[in-house]
Amino acid sequence: MSYRIGNKTYKCVLVLCMANKGRSPSIEQYLTYALQRDSRKDLDELGIMIRSTGALRSFKKTLALGNIYRSSTMARLLKERGIKDQEKYGDYNILETQSSIPIGKKMLSQADLIILADKHVKKELMERKLLKPSYEDKILCLAVKDVYAPPGKKKEYESGILCGTPEAYNRGLDNIITNIENNLVKIKKKLGIK
Repeated sequence: MSYRIGNKTYKCVLVLCMANKGRSPSIEQYLTYALQRDSRKDLDELGIMIRSTGALRSFKKTLALGNIYRSSTMARLLKERGIKDQEKYGDYNILETQSSIPIGKKMLSQADLIILADKHVKKELMERKLLKPSYEDKILCLAVKDVYAPPGKKKEYESGILCGTPEAYNRGLDNIITNIENNLVKIKKKLGIK
């Protein structure tokens, strides 16, 4: 299913993490960059719309992670690496100007491709009965680890790095870039991009 804006039709990519704070907006922004880099066209020309959202049931869980605004740390790290939001139909920075967006059934049904940050996101959506068997062909599950730790808890990240530290954010962004680059051919094929 696709989105229509005016008289133009867009294929929709929906990217999900748990709270829509760091991983899914960063995946959205890096995927936008990678598709435009490889095709030498902007998303509008490609007829692609990429949006991110969170799988958590309510903002109460999101609030437990800190605030409901997207990560300015991830936005800064992406900018430092020369990766900026370049969507023609939106002249905003994905990570800096939007608050977290909760998932809706309509968003999932309208998506042509659903990219999940990790298996925990899939589990959350399945527990909430939001994923239908008919969606299986349009789901791509990545292995992007979370860089946040709930307040008062120091959750260990890969290699003993504490969540929420600058090193964890940098490793998290490296993990996002690696996951997208490793799956880019598959993503382009699903979207009909050569």
